[in-house]
Amino acid sequence: IGFFIVVLLGLLEAELGSEADQLRSTLDPYNLPDYIMQIFPTSQMVHTALAPAMFISCSVMAFIVALYVPSSIATVLKFRGGILSSLRSASFQKYRNGVDYTYVNTANALYGVAFMAILIYLASGLFIFLFVWPVSKSGMIYLFTTGVGIAITVGIKIVVTAVLNKRQYRSFYRIRPAAARVTSLALECWQLGLASTIAAIRIFQYLASA
Repeated sequence: IGFFIVVLLGLLEAELGSEADQLRSTLDPYNLPDYIMQIFPTSQMVHTALAPAMFISCSVMAFIVALYVPSSIATVLKFRGGILSSLRSASFQKYRNGVDYTYVNTANALYGVAFMAILIYLASGLFIFLFVWPVSKSGMIYLFTTGVGIAITVGIKIVVTAVLNKRQYRSFYRIRPAAARVTSLALECWQLGLASTIAAIRIFQYLASA
């Protein structure tokens, strides 16, 4: 099934690339301004976005498939070893009534991997495409550089606080009270600058989950 998914994604990439070129060729006689033509992607943009997306989705698919066998064996061994209770489980009646329900595992595994690969392909392809599409390229580069800056700042904070906590605390007790107070004050000031962003992210998460 992995081979068929790879072939399907490759055909989809080729088809979308040819459709993009055909669309732009039909618009060439109209001599549209450049800012209008930039809206319509070229085949190179499509290939640049979808080729890495196909590699990413196939890599994730191979990784998930490689986890299926050891995961299944581990679950069976846990049942046999008593780590996962069966006969004395509170769900014993449910297990007993569905003793033949294992027939769904193979089909669920196959289709789960297939749809997951396609979803990752579309999501990663769209993400990469936004970096090469002239309309959104500058905005995506700005967001990417901002994210990198935030990640570096957070990484430095994690490293510095880990080092200071090791030097200033033992369990829940301060071994250097004065230095610990200065560190706490600095972290509070640092958090004041990030609190609004964290609140906005949480509001977005609540709205997305709703």
